[in-house]
Amino acid sequence: MKVRVLITVKLQPGASRDEIVGFNEGVLRVKVKAPPERGRANEALVALLASCLDLSPTQVKILRGHKQRRKLVEIWGIDPETLKLRLRG
Repeated sequence: MKVRVLITVKLQPGASRDEIVGFNEGVLRVKVKAPPERGRANEALVALLASCLDLSPTQVKILRGHKQRRKLVEIWGIDPETLKLRLRG
Protein backbone atom coordinates (compact mmCIF):
# COMPACT_ATOMS: atom_id res chain seq x y z
CA MET A 1 0.00 0.00 0.00
CA LYS A 2 1.34 3.41 -0.93
CA VAL A 3 1.08 6.08 1.73
CA ARG A 4 0.68 9.72 0.70
CA VAL A 5 1.17 12.66 3.05
CA LEU A 6 0.41 16.29 2.27
CA ILE A 7 2.20 19.00 4.25
CA THR A 8 2.21 22.76 4.11
CA VAL A 9 5.71 24.25 3.97
CA LYS A 10 6.80 27.83 4.54
CA LEU A 11 10.07 28.21 2.63
CA GLN A 12 12.72 30.84 3.29
CA PRO A 13 15.11 31.01 0.31
CA GLY A 14 18.50 32.73 0.44
CA ALA A 15 19.23 31.58 4.01
CA SER A 16 22.74 31.10 5.37
CA ARG A 17 22.29 27.30 5.38
CA ASP A 18 19.83 24.54 4.48
CA GLU A 19 17.77 23.74 7.55
CA ILE A 20 14.45 22.27 8.62
CA VAL A 21 13.33 24.57 11.41
CA GLY A 22 10.34 22.48 12.49
CA PHE A 23 6.57 22.56 12.69
CA ASN A 24 4.72 25.65 13.87
CA GLU A 25 0.90 25.53 13.94
CA GLY A 26 0.86 22.66 11.44
CA VAL A 27 3.21 24.35 8.96
CA LEU A 28 6.75 23.07 8.38
CA ARG A 29 9.31 25.90 8.27
CA VAL A 30 12.30 25.26 6.01
CA LYS A 31 15.31 27.42 5.10
CA VAL A 32 17.45 26.86 2.00
CA LYS A 33 20.57 28.61 0.72
CA ALA A 34 19.35 28.61 -2.87
CA PRO A 35 17.94 31.85 -4.25
CA PRO A 36 14.31 32.09 -5.38
CA GLU A 37 15.35 32.14 -9.04
CA ARG A 38 14.46 29.71 -11.84
CA GLY A 39 13.10 27.12 -9.39
CA ARG A 40 16.39 26.71 -7.51
CA ALA A 41 14.82 27.15 -4.06
CA ASN A 42 12.09 24.64 -4.93
CA GLU A 43 14.70 22.11 -6.09
CA ALA A 44 16.65 22.65 -2.87
CA LEU A 45 13.48 22.13 -0.82
CA VAL A 46 12.68 18.83 -2.55
CA ALA A 47 16.29 17.62 -2.17
CA LEU A 48 16.45 18.58 1.51
CA LEU A 49 13.13 16.93 2.39
CA ALA A 50 14.05 13.77 0.45
CA SER A 51 17.43 13.58 2.19
CA CYS A 52 16.02 14.12 5.69
CA LEU A 53 13.24 11.59 5.12
CA ASP A 54 15.56 9.03 3.47
CA LEU A 55 13.45 9.06 0.31
CA SER A 56 14.11 9.55 -3.38
CA PRO A 57 13.54 13.10 -4.65
CA THR A 58 10.93 11.60 -7.00
CA GLN A 59 8.82 10.81 -3.91
CA VAL A 60 8.61 14.51 -2.97
CA LYS A 61 6.57 16.87 -5.15
CA ILE A 62 5.45 20.47 -4.82
CA LEU A 63 1.76 20.57 -5.75
CA ARG A 64 1.02 24.26 -5.16
CA GLY A 65 2.95 27.42 -4.46
CA HIS A 66 5.77 27.12 -6.96
CA LYS A 67 6.24 30.88 -6.92
CA GLN A 68 5.19 31.57 -3.33
CA ARG A 69 6.89 30.92 -0.01
CA ARG A 70 3.95 28.87 1.24
CA LYS A 71 3.77 25.54 -0.56
CA LEU A 72 1.71 22.36 -0.54
CA VAL A 73 4.07 19.37 -0.73
CA GLU A 74 3.10 15.77 -1.47
CA ILE A 75 5.30 13.00 -0.05
CA TRP A 76 4.91 9.34 -1.00
CA GLY A 77 6.11 6.24 0.84
CA ILE A 78 6.20 7.42 4.45
CA ASP A 79 3.52 7.48 7.11
CA PRO A 80 2.67 10.73 8.95
CA GLU A 81 4.14 9.60 12.29
CA THR A 82 7.50 8.62 10.79
CA LEU A 83 7.57 11.85 8.79
CA LYS A 84 7.13 13.98 11.92
CA LEU A 85 9.76 12.00 13.84
CA ARG A 86 12.37 12.33 11.08
CA LEU A 87 11.73 16.03 10.57
CA ARG A 88 12.00 16.78 14.28
CA GLY A 89 15.28 14.88 14.68
